Amino acid sequence: MLFFLLVFAVIDFGRFIYIRNIAFRDAEAAARAMATYSDSDCAAWTAARANGNPGAITVDATSIQGDPPPGPGFPAAPGPNQGTLYLYPAMATTATCASGGPSRPSNTKVEAVVIYSFSPLTPLVARIVGDIQIIAVDNVSITEY
Repeated sequence: MLFFLLVFAVIDFGRFIYIRNIAFRDAEAAARAMATYSDSDCAAWTAARANGNPGAITVDATSIQGDPPPGPGFPAAPGPNQGTLYLYPAMATTATCASGGPSRPSNTKVEAVVIYSFSPLTPLVARIVGDIQIIAVDNVSITEY
């Protein structure tokens, strides 16, 4: 019994590290794309998805033009085993990658935040470490144009 608990704990820990790495790489790729392309969020969203994202991390619906900066409690954590990508300042006017406003100013800070709600697959492991662990990754860059 103890052997199986250890095996499942190692599997869940491996999943946690894997998801954390994906979240970090997605935030890094999105921030880099935001710093390079000034007029659209499409490049940032595409860069994050092309970075090995298994589909568990999607674009945050509140990541639109005029959105507040990321801070405590914002953006909100998604459901179990789901993640969101939040871009600030966003250029999109809706929750699609369509741009509807002016370009980002040069030499400004851009920020990509990935929040993932990790839930262990094994109920016994979830009892020990908690049902949901929030993985929050923030990547900041300066525009290059």
